[in-house]
Amino acid sequence: MKKLFMLSSISFSQNIDKLTSSSVPGTVCPVEDTSYEVINIPQTLSSCKISCSVVNGVPFQGDWAVLVSRLGGQVLAGGKLKQVGTELWHTPNEGAMDLHGFTALPAGKRNQAGEFEGRYYQTGFWTSTTYVNIFGEVNEEEALNSSLSHQSTVIGIWDPKNKQSGLACRCIKG
Repeated sequence: MKKLFMLSSISFSQNIDKLTSSSVPGTVCPVEDTSYEVINIPQTLSSCKISCSVVNGVPFQGDWAVLVSRLGGQVLAGGKLKQVGTELWHTPNEGAMDLHGFTALPAGKRNQAGEFEGRYYQTGFWTSTTYVNIFGEVNEEEALNSSLSHQSTVIGIWDPKNKQSGLACRCIKG
């Protein structure tokens, strides 16, 4: 069966002043400007799975690997997925082309302490793949994620992240 990545991240079209940690499970608001419309809010993996349950779910690491391969490999794929320009991404937004309408935005990440990091500089997307280290030991507290940076066209697709951290959520259909 063919799988398709959704063209946009999970969106919360609420104004910041209405957004609280109770209105979006597992997160608090990363932006102080109350007129800014929230596009990507870093959320926990469990919140991401709930959000994506209306389609088919959160992609596995293998789904990301297929996408990356079709976009020319790990070194080039990141640029092909990022939104073009520096209105949201920090300069230089290296190699940004947004060739297929994926429009990855620089949501940053939320650490386990609830602090937001890297907004305008990076983004990370959850996978449903639980982390297994080089010795074959499963770490149920971590999942793999895909990450992008303003400084590179490279996409990281094997990075482990604690499931209570916050990343952007891109669903998959099919």
